[in-house]
Amino acid sequence: LADGGVMHHALGGAMGLENSFMSLGRVAGPLWAGFSYEASLTAPFWTAAFIQLLALAISFRGMEDAVAANPAAAA
Repeated sequence: LADGGVMHHALGGAMGLENSFMSLGRVAGPLWAGFSYEASLTAPFWTAAFIQLLALAISFRGMEDAVAANPAAAA
């Protein structure tokens, strides 16, 4: 999925950045879930829901920017 909106010469950098964030999520996610579970049994789930909604909003924003840049692709 990382190669969809990236020019061919920047593909390696985009994939490296994607892998970096995936690794960060694999480390920070369980740590945050453990700490928030201590505060409340439902806190990890609410946190995950918030992050998913944030990601959805960012993706829609990116789609709007992509359509504005290339209206012919949206048709």
